[in-house]
Amino acid sequence: MRKAQSEILGLVLIVLLISIGIMIAVIIFSKPVGQETRYEQESLFAANFLSTMVKSDSDCKGRSIGELLQNCAGTKGAGGVVCDNGRDSCTQANFLIGNLLEGVLSKQGIDFYFTIKDRNDKIVEGLEDFVFGNKCHGEYESKTRPLVFLGGEIYLKLDICR
Repeated sequence: MRKAQSEILGLVLIVLLISIGIMIAVIIFSKPVGQETRYEQESLFAANFLSTMVKSDSDCKGRSIGELLQNCAGTKGAGGVVCDNGRDSCTQANFLIGNLLEGVLSKQGIDFYFTIKDRNDKIVEGLEDFVFGNKCHGEYESKTRPLVFLGGEIYLKLDICR
């Protein structure tokens, strides 16, 4: 009889420990999304947005938006490729980037600041018109994506304001 009681007591202890473990796991995994998680999501969103934007089709002779920007930077804003709609590479890229930022970020109520700068964090000659949104006041999440062209590098920078 004692052996049966000790086995049952052992089973009760095991069930109790498993129950406590499950309760702890539920508490840990059911926490609401914290600030750090939100910041990580903003960072990932900004990086993905820039990457997708650069690879997006531009409706200009089979080139992507990134290729138009490379062409525009290489000519220092002085024309370059002329698209079927009559716009040059700079004008077409500016139009498309503005539409993407407005259509994706502004419509979701996300404040942002987009620029294209050089390695020294200065606005690139010929790309002065590629500034969208308003500078962030306070905290923001920032992502930069480099683009190499024949004459150097440009850096697309997107700040997501908090």
